[in-house]
Amino acid sequence: MIIAPFKSIGAIYGNSFLGNRPDVIGIRGGTIETDVVVHNQGVPYWFLKGHTWEFRVQGNDADCPVLSIEPGVKMLFQDSCGLYAQSRSKIIALGLPDSMIVFTALDTARPCAQGFLV
Repeated sequence: MIIAPFKSIGAIYGNSFLGNRPDVIGIRGGTIETDVVVHNQGVPYWFLKGHTWEFRVQGNDADCPVLSIEPGVKMLFQDSCGLYAQSRSKIIALGLPDSMIVFTALDTARPCAQGFLV
C-alpha cells in the first residue's frame, strides 16, 4: 500500500498499485486549496484515520477549488473519517453506468460515522 497526504491525491497517476497487500492507495487527512483530479487507478482510495480524520476542499476569497473525481473511482472511509466541501469549493463526481463512483465505509457492517458531507 502506498500512503500519501490528501493534498497530493491528484499527483497519484499512471502507476500500478496491484500486488501491494492490500491493493489500495492510503490517503492521510488534510486540506486541498487548488483544483485537483482524483484519477481512477484501478484500486480503491482508502481514507485513513491519523493525526486528522478530515479531508477538506477549502476555498477562500480569491480561489474556489474543485475536486473532480473520475468515473470508476472507489473511496473507502475508515470509521469517523469524512470528506468535506467547505465554503467556496466544489466536488464534482460524475460516474458512468458501467463505471460508477463509489463512496463507502471501509467496514460496511459498521457504517462510517462522518461519511460524505457537502
